[in-house]
Amino acid sequence: MANEIRITAGLSCTNGNLTFNKSYSVAADQTTARGPNPGTIDVTTTEATVSFGSVSAPRWALFRNLGTNPVNIGAGTALVSFMQLKAGEPALVPLVPSVTVRVQATTGTTRLQIEALET
Repeated sequence: MANEIRITAGLSCTNGNLTFNKSYSVAADQTTARGPNPGTIDVTTTEATVSFGSVSAPRWALFRNLGTNPVNIGAGTALVSFMQLKAGEPALVPLVPSVTVRVQATTGTTRLQIEALET
């Protein structure tokens, strides 16, 4: 088979004279049926490495902050944040398959949903 994964991203804004609306969609092949992992995890103020379980080379990851506290998400052996999700915010990220993803809540503990697929 081919094109088992469908990736769609969009961004729009209407504010006074500013009107912007873009969306993109692409398809990707999935060689091995793995994912979506790891699901919902608790994130504390201590940085932690995300385990993707059976997904050994995560490529497409959908993140969503299910809690009330902001979550920093980054990579490396120590957390180098490249994004922050506030309460309810989602993010679709094409990961480098060998990356080590790290997370940390800015205050308290929060819940983060991560659904990653291997290609």
